[in-house]
Parts: sequence; C-alpha cells; structure tokens
Amino acid sequence: ATEKIKKQELEFSITRSSIQEINAIFTSMDAMRAALKTALESQWRLEEGKNEQMSALAHDLKTPLTVIRGNADLLGETPLTDEQQQYTGYIAESTLQMQSYIKALIDISKNKAATACPPQRQALPLAGFLAQIAAQAQALCAPNGVTVALTEQEPLPATVQADPALCKRAILNVITNALEHSPPGGRITIHAAAGGGWLSVAVLDEGTGFSAEALRHAKEQFYRADRSRGDRLHYGMGLYIATTIMAQHGGKLTLANAPTGGGLVTLALPCP
Repeated sequence: ATEKIKKQELEFSITRSSIQEINAIFTSMDAMRAALKTALESQWRLEEGKNEQMSALAHDLKTPLTVIRGNADLLGETPLTDEQQQYTGYIAESTLQMQSYIKALIDISKNKAATACPPQRQALPLAGFLAQIAAQAQALCAPNGVTVALTEQEPLPATVQADPALCKRAILNVITNALEHSPPGGRITIHAAAGGGWLSVAVLDEGTGFSAEALRHAKEQFYRADRSRGDRLHYGMGLYIATTIMAQHGGKLTLANAPTGGGLVTLALPCP
C-alpha cells in the first residue's frame, strides 16, 4: 500500500486484518490514499482549466495580429518615404515573430512537454543574423530614445549550428531586459566574439547594474525583486526564457556588472 501511494497509483483497496491495531493503521493509510487522490484530481482540473484559458486567449490574439499584419502589408503598397517603409517593415517582421510565439503558447497549453519542440538546428549565417538582431533592437529601443551599437571581435565564424528563431528570441529577450533598465538617451551595446570553442553575444546597458541578489536569482522564473535596476516591475520571464534556450543548445547565459557600470548579460553557444 505504501509503495502504491508513493507511486501515486491510487486506484486500489487496502486489505483488512483481524488485528485491531493493524486495522487502525490501514484505516489511516486508506484516508491518506483518498485525500491524495482528491488533491491530485483537484490540481489536475485546475491546471486543465488554466491551459484551456491560455489556449483560448492565444487563439484570440491571432485575430488582431492578423489585422495588424494585413494593414502593415497594405501600407507597404502605398507611397511611403524610406523611413516610413522601414517602420512598416519593423511592424510586419514583429507580427511574424508574435505569430510564432502564439503558436508555441498554444502548443504548451495543450500539455505538450517543453521538449516537444526541440531546437531546429541549421547552419545560421552569422553576419546577416547579427545585423537583423541589431535592426530589430534599434526598432525596439528607438521609441525610448535608446540607441543600439553592434560591435564584433574578428574573426567570427561564417555560420553557427543553431535554431534561428529560438536564438533570436533569446537575444531579444535579453535586449528587452537591458532596455527596461536603460536611462533615457542611453546606449545598449551588442558585442559578438568567438574563441575557446564558444560564440558569445554580450549585451551591455548603461543602467545601474545588477544587485547581488539579482546576480544570484535573476535567471529564475518570475524573479522580479531587482531593486537596483530601476525599481520597475516586470514579469521575470525574459532572462529565464533566454537561459532555457541557451541550455537547449548546450550553451549558457551569465550575468555580471561591467567595470564601466551597467548590467552585462552574455549568451554563449558551443562553436566547434
């Protein structure tokens, strides 16, 4: 009985004994079995309800996103200045990213394991990928008056084996975190380098840096107690997601404070 309860195999009946004291133990164990079964069923129903709500919300988000995408395409077909064309391109590209995130959210809400969508590694052309990241980062930061600089330490490999969509998501999450803690008119620097079997992309902001507590816990899911980084509330998911994506690639994410001040987050991928 104890082995079955330990394994959560709760559909069984406990055998009775002719000895009163043993029967008292059996009665307690049976009560334990029933209580655990009720609690697990209640938890399952709660999780199932949350998943259904998340799936429905993600599905409903597809409609306004389609409207945004369609109108961006229509704008692109009208006479626009070069600057306006650039902004329209940012809108269209960002909606495509959001559509991929919504699909992932729907998959997760349908109780698919996180490993159900492993990284789709391919030869990723590094120069074009970094340029795309810098352009999207600039579009993200411009409304806040924050500039973005991309620097590279030569030589860099021509390609790296990685999932483009996941790596872009990881880096942009780190850049978003840096933006949240950048002062108006500040700058975010993205620095790419290779060596020692690793390709690293470091993101440096000009904020107040990480607190000692944040250096220990900021990569954890839902961590938001980073008082040294501007006292701003956020969902505590960006660095966690980026850390998870790096781990899926056999890589790592590290946090530090730069000697010049500001937070420094480095994403590293194996680079044979």
